[in-house]
Amino acid sequence: MGFAKEQQLQDSTRGFVSSGKAICPDHIPDEALKQHIQDYALEAACSFCPAMGTDDGEPIAAAFDDFMSGFMVGVHLHYRRANDEGTPFEDGDFKIEHFDSDAIAVELFYETSQGVDLKRK
Repeated sequence: MGFAKEQQLQDSTRGFVSSGKAICPDHIPDEALKQHIQDYALEAACSFCPAMGTDDGEPIAAAFDDFMSGFMVGVHLHYRRANDEGTPFEDGDFKIEHFDSDAIAVELFYETSQGVDLKRK
């Protein structure tokens, strides 16, 4: 199997596409996810704001893929992949209401961010 196909399968299994970006905790309202970013911080700069680590090289951001891996743990506690659950499939579509991981991630993030200023201070 070629690299591109293998990457596509990994992305599908994880529920998100690798980005190569980094994120600092200032963008996340959920305390557990903020802690996850701090625990995995290895990057000197955030890709979403001008935040930089300290002059002595202390990292400020985690790889976005590491953040999303933690985020998707929570998603998978509440949602299952339709393919893995024996969902009826006919004429090229599922026969029940279903959601893709992008829609679920947006909905969950929106719910947790209500009333929170997500802009960097």
